[in-house]
Amino acid sequence: MLCSSATRAAEALQELRQAGARSTAKLWARHLRAEEQRAALAQRFVGVAAGTPGRVRQLWEEESF
Repeated sequence: MLCSSATRAAEALQELRQAGARSTAKLWARHLRAEEQRAALAQRFVGVAAGTPGRVRQLWEEESF
C-alpha cells in the first residue's frame, strides 16, 4: 500500500492490524533503516506492507521484494 506520508502509512497499518491483519511491514524512511527493512522482508512472509513511494521504490530497485 502506498501512502503519501509515514504518518498515514502508520495509521493504515494500525487499522489493518485492528481488523485482523497478522503479518505487516513498515516501509518508510522515518526512523527505519533500509537495511533493517530489507532483512525483515527477507526473513518472514509479509501479507500487507505500507510505505511511502520513495522507500518502496528504493527497496524495489534493490530487489528486496
